[in-house]
Amino acid sequence: MRQPSGPRIDANDTRFSSSPFIVGNLLYAANIVGVTDNLVTHDAVQWLIFNMDTDTLLATGLVSDPGFDYTYVSVAANAAGDFMLAFNRSGGANTPADNISAYADHCQFDSATRSVSCESPTLLSQGLTGDYTQNGGGRFRWGDYSAIAIDPSNSSVFWAAVEVPISSGIWGTQITEIVVTPEPAAFVFTGIGMALLIACRRRR
Repeated sequence: MRQPSGPRIDANDTRFSSSPFIVGNLLYAANIVGVTDNLVTHDAVQWLIFNMDTDTLLATGLVSDPGFDYTYVSVAANAAGDFMLAFNRSGGANTPADNISAYADHCQFDSATRSVSCESPTLLSQGLTGDYTQNGGGRFRWGDYSAIAIDPSNSSVFWAAVEVPISSGIWGTQITEIVVTPEPAAFVFTGIGMALLIACRRRR
């Protein structure tokens, strides 16, 4: 996983690091895969939707950009077909926009046509340092998880918890409320708030 300065971060591999999410007979899952675009290899989010009754893969897709690495993804969904992905994004350019940061992406699944439309990734919290070095140690590890869940009182509200670096060797958890409201033929983010940062040191 690239970062603006310092060494590459040891991110996760293609294993599923977060639990799948089940709605009725549909199982939503997401993991990280390596993708090569124009000879540039980078980490991307892969999402999948399965019909558990028929053991059928209904849809799959990628959140991918050769300028960035996407890591540590989690997924949640509701009965209306909305599913939300929460993950880290980082890049190699020496700019704060490429810091290890918390992001989310909203997608809509149409079960009748098996089609999926996704928005562009939305920034939840920008990392406060471009050089995460795990307290100055030699093992530059990140992760291992993110989490996202449906609000039990409102299925249009998602709660995302994603790690972000606060300083060179200190990380925090960004907790964000994301509200999705239907519009004609589209779904959009209508609010991002309730942010909470909990600072912790990574164990060596």
